[in-house]
Amino acid sequence: RFTDMAINADDYTEGMGGDYALQHKKALIQHARHIEWAFIFNEAPTLGVPNTAITDPADEGNNMGHTMGLDYFLRTYSPADNVREEVDLTQKEFFSWLEPTLEFGGDGKFLFTSPRGLAALHEWLKGQVRFTPSKSKQTLGLNFADIVLPFGSNQMVKLVNHKMLKPRQDPDSNWHYMYMLDFSDDKIKYVYYNGLDTKVLRDQVKTGLHQKVDEVYTRCGTQFRLAECHGRLRFKTFS
Repeated sequence: RFTDMAINADDYTEGMGGDYALQHKKALIQHARHIEWAFIFNEAPTLGVPNTAITDPADEGNNMGHTMGLDYFLRTYSPADNVREEVDLTQKEFFSWLEPTLEFGGDGKFLFTSPRGLAALHEWLKGQVRFTPSKSKQTLGLNFADIVLPFGSNQMVKLVNHKMLKPRQDPDSNWHYMYMLDFSDDKIKYVYYNGLDTKVLRDQVKTGLHQKVDEVYTRCGTQFRLAECHGRLRFKTFS
């Protein structure tokens, strides 16, 4: 929400353009983080119930729902051996969790881990993990490496350092997360609502005041398949 004067001011942001443009950029970055957070940590999927008392225009808010999060999918549908919790994670416990996650599936295996999980792998594997920072805007904030693991038909797994898997701001905030995910054969994918994906709508609320209210939204979803091909491990410390 900006007044006309704030929108048209040249620069209060040390060379980054008017504050209106800067706030739009910040809102889009935060919006992308919210989408990723929802894809990982949303709970059970929900579908809004239409309000039959409203005939025209229909109330979209009552028809939309929430997509299923990855963590909920794995906790609910993966075999018990694929979903583990260890307060103080050891190398033996890590490999015990890892083995069943690599038994099935294709060659598109990725191990997403918090920075502390990466530190554990560095400690246990003594320099066998080497990272190259990504230069692509499509993978902003993620670093990748290849790691050889002793299970599965294809032992080469892509390792991803993912900062969003650090402890979260909730009562269980001491947990660090690791996910072994199989992206082959569309087992995990982003679901598009064609023509209704991310939108930036400007001046949406016409109040007659000298101000503009803009809106950013996304309609999208997630699809997960074959839970036995994936796994989730969380821990607090490692030794």
